[in-house]
Amino acid sequence: MTLVVKEIRDAFREAKVSDEAADAAGKIIADQDARVEKVESRLNLLTWMVGTNVVLTIAVIGGVIGILTRLH
Repeated sequence: MTLVVKEIRDAFREAKVSDEAADAAGKIIADQDARVEKVESRLNLLTWMVGTNVVLTIAVIGGVIGILTRLH
């Protein structure tokens, strides 16, 4: 369990929330944190994929324009 989740669980316990409810809240937050990390990693991958696609598209268009200018 991460330090932040432990701190949140402890804060719930200090607020007189039952141990079971505090543990459940800590687990929910940990699950959400894991999901956010997964989405962030996928977003990073998609960012690289789109960037690569843009660069390659520009290179192809530049090549086509170069060929067309030599034909005239």
